[in-house]
Amino acid sequence: MKTCRSLSALLLAGSLVATTLVSHATERRFVFNYETTTAAKGSFEYEQYVTWGHRGGFDGWTFRHEIEYGISDTLQIGVYAFDWEHNREGGQSSTDWKGSGIELIKSFSDPTKDVLGSALYLESLVSDTTISVEGKLLLQKNFGPLAVVYNAVLEAEWEDGYKEDVGVLEQTVGLSYQITPQFFVGVEAFHGVEFEHWSDSSASLVYVGPNLSVRSSKLWFTVAGLFKATGASDEPDVQVRTIIGYNF
Repeated sequence: MKTCRSLSALLLAGSLVATTLVSHATERRFVFNYETTTAAKGSFEYEQYVTWGHRGGFDGWTFRHEIEYGISDTLQIGVYAFDWEHNREGGQSSTDWKGSGIELIKSFSDPTKDVLGSALYLESLVSDTTISVEGKLLLQKNFGPLAVVYNAVLEAEWEDGYKEDVGVLEQTVGLSYQITPQFFVGVEAFHGVEFEHWSDSSASLVYVGPNLSVRSSKLWFTVAGLFKATGASDEPDVQVRTIIGYNF
């Protein structure tokens, strides 16, 4: 009950922030999925990520501060100034830097004009103890007010002072329906498996839950709350992620 109340409060707060926004902005309907569209050439955008994870007596918050720039109308670069996390469990808390990085998104086809929207995503993140390289195939199709997205993800991580190598395979799916030009609602799902040394696989991890998005001419806000359907006991039972973006 406590977890449900916390989640409800976060989603309500998101809704209250969202209702202060008016008119239309860039397209970002999801927080656990990437869309195939990219920023317009020459445009800048700031994105603030906050993710809350909860299980039992554990609460964790992760933060990302990102600047995006449209190199061309089909190529976008993003810089993660720094990622950091704050965890609390059993009366103890810790705050740690998680790394800084860069991402590139190259769009190949449009989800509305073409048969299928497609893009490739590449990301690298480095900290004092880990390095990760991640690639994604992004697919999207818009059916009028309904957007359907799918991301296939392959990630390589070197952890524990770059000594431990881990492979990660993930899939994400999202559906979002435009109720008005300013307000969108939908659902997101996540599936992931880790491979220690690219051989021994972990338990399959699945999350699913609702999302909502609101945008204005400069500012947009998207939030999703996902619940764990399957997975290891040391993974969060619920995750709530919000992204607030501002277009310069």
